[in-house]
Amino acid sequence: MRVVFRADASYDLGTGHVMRCLSLAKGLQDRGHRCSFVCRGTPGNLIEKLKNGGIEVAELGGWRNYGQLDPASDPIGGSDNWSQENWQIDVWEASALIEQQVDWVVVDHYALDARWERMVRPKCKRLMVIDDLNNRQHDCDLLLDQNWFGGSTSNRYSDKVPATCTLLRGPVYALLGPEYSELRETMLARDGNVKNILVFLGGSDSTNETGKVIDAIRELRAQEELAVTVIIGQNHPCPQELYDRAKGCPNVTLHNYVTSLATVMRDSDLMIGAGGATTWERMCLGLPGIVISVADNQDETNLALAKARYITFLGKHECVTTKEITAALECALTNPGTLREQSKRMSKLTGGMGVDLVCGYLEKLI
Repeated sequence: MRVVFRADASYDLGTGHVMRCLSLAKGLQDRGHRCSFVCRGTPGNLIEKLKNGGIEVAELGGWRNYGQLDPASDPIGGSDNWSQENWQIDVWEASALIEQQVDWVVVDHYALDARWERMVRPKCKRLMVIDDLNNRQHDCDLLLDQNWFGGSTSNRYSDKVPATCTLLRGPVYALLGPEYSELRETMLARDGNVKNILVFLGGSDSTNETGKVIDAIRELRAQEELAVTVIIGQNHPCPQELYDRAKGCPNVTLHNYVTSLATVMRDSDLMIGAGGATTWERMCLGLPGIVISVADNQDETNLALAKARYITFLGKHECVTTKEITAALECALTNPGTLREQSKRMSKLTGGMGVDLVCGYLEKLI
């Protein structure tokens, strides 16, 4: 099959859309299929990362002023700057870079909807959407929403796609790298005792929540008994500030971006992180977490997971204080039984085989 992905990364958008598409693309390539990406050259894009990984990339332009276009053609999507661009221009540019009649176009973008999808239809036999907002119509043959929303998970998107669309919903389909399921098979059950803490607040962390967490760890009474690993996202706005904040904390080790969190998650006992794809990576390996929302689209899932006692959720980043993070850590350190039970329960949400499952659907539906 010939599969083209339309996804972007930037300092505002984060890296999650491209990274989960990359996991699916690698799975398809392992099955002998040809994959390429169409990405916009926004600041913080991952185009070079894709190319260095052997992925073909067709690059769209960067920031533009589309004020001359019909004002009735309203942008859609979130509050980021990208959504100020016009969807019609995007589909014209993207379509020009897609070979005639590829087998699948896979679109993972909060600023695109059924209007974009209908216009790209002539360039593909089938169209897949990856989304989790449930806030707009889609014209697709396959839709994946890998997030979990409690009892409403199985009902999402039923009224937003054609009747013939195949819906894949829930973290059983989460697009994780193969290393997660492989490590899961060899791991021992976690006992709930915390000696090693992992900190990772996403690929961008534009508001520097990582710095806030480092400050909170400095206030821990038992900090000298812990080993703390901080992973700095590749689009972090001020990495040097993190090194400065960590000075005087010999138990805190900082690392620049790593290609996979799997082994460090395996070797950790507790993680402080955001929502997004790392939620399912962490849960696949049964790693308990203290979670802070770094984007509005993470709130609903985090609230549902907290209500079901899968995570400790502190709330939106702008409302979370250093003292609250310290208090949550102190609570976790003194309640190994709670963490042990949380680990057992969360590992049942996803086994890390989502890529294989989705690849199977793409092959079957074509």
